[in-house]
Amino acid sequence: METAEAVITATRANNQRDYNSVATQVSSNGVAIRSIAPGETSDGLSGAAGDIIAFRVPLPTGKTSLSILSYGGTGNISLFGADGRPASRESYDTFSTRQGNVETIRFTGLAGNAVYFIVSGESGFSGVPVRVQ
Repeated sequence: METAEAVITATRANNQRDYNSVATQVSSNGVAIRSIAPGETSDGLSGAAGDIIAFRVPLPTGKTSLSILSYGGTGNISLFGADGRPASRESYDTFSTRQGNVETIRFTGLAGNAVYFIVSGESGFSGVPVRVQ
């Protein structure tokens, strides 16, 4: 796992520019990994068929189980998750590939300090929230 730094530039109405640096993890295949904590829900996610949106869930001390749920929106996604390492469609510990956007993956007996999961577009999708609990 690499850490990359991105510079974000925003131009205000008065043409003054702001520069901010943000650290983000990047998986070996170049997909940026977003962070989401237990108890949080992502904004509605959108993408095309074949798109991958990757997440890292840092685990509080003593947390040994976790569920990740997707629901709502349009299209068709799948979820793939892994304990302690980035997940992919080829490398995962748990997955859900039902038709539509109502998917659930569950982890028990967690040993790592983080869980990773991906939202994978089976077709175009829009407005799909993901909840970590």
